[in-house]
Amino acid sequence: MESKETRLFTLLTEANPDLDEIRDLLQDDDVNINCVNRQGLNLLLQLVKRPKDDMIDIIKLFIRHKIDLNGTDDYGEHALFYLCAYNYSNDNLDQVNCQSKHSRNLLHLLCNYYEKENLIKVVRLLLDSGIEVNSTTKCCRNALHLLCEYYQQDNLVDIAQLLLDEGIQVEEDKWNALHLACRFYGRDNLISLVKLLIDKVENVNYLDSDGRNALHILCRSYSNANLIDIIELLIEKGIDIHCQRQGRMECLPHCLPDVSLTASAVQHFYSSKSLPG
Repeated sequence: MESKETRLFTLLTEANPDLDEIRDLLQDDDVNINCVNRQGLNLLLQLVKRPKDDMIDIIKLFIRHKIDLNGTDDYGEHALFYLCAYNYSNDNLDQVNCQSKHSRNLLHLLCNYYEKENLIKVVRLLLDSGIEVNSTTKCCRNALHLLCEYYQQDNLVDIAQLLLDEGIQVEEDKWNALHLACRFYGRDNLISLVKLLIDKVENVNYLDSDGRNALHILCRSYSNANLIDIIELLIEKGIDIHCQRQGRMECLPHCLPDVSLTASAVQHFYSSKSLPG
């Protein structure tokens, strides 16, 4: 009797594999998502060797079930490299821009789920292959928004620069990459990312649904030693230190979660031209 893992590999050799059958097989807890065939390829590597119409949806299923994105073949290359460099070319822009049912393309999936530093290599390949950089998901988020929320490596700044050089939008509908970076990115080089993004936003004082701008979000979420330096940078760029929450104005020092930072913050605020005399 054919094992479920063998059946998965068989499905991936078909021109139009049954997506529902793949989904059902992966629901079985006994299925080893990281199994390999006789050639040493895992399911993801097998998939990208034979492009399918449902490529993105199948990749999404594999990622959801925690497939190893760093599995490599005998040449030491991983599936995402082949997906970009081998299967997708400038002569096949329809494939490189194919989307899942939730309007997510490969660039969205990478920025959402891929955690290794070599993401920049794959992003560069996708951009060179002509992927639509400003494509958005059903929630109106582009790759930069997803990158700023989910990616935590030091080279996020370099990847963001790549995307910005290709004309990606910092603001899209209700999403703002500066807000997302201030809320989710926890590395010390956040200040470099803020410098990069703040000159690209149309309105530095854009407020989220809670009435907070990037400065208030930063002070709620970021606790590294250079917090004050980033606060000073935002103030120099003209950001408002007040926020309106639940119908009342709230001065920024009261938004700071770390009391030890408040004294230093207040000194900067009251020496700033942002405050009325």
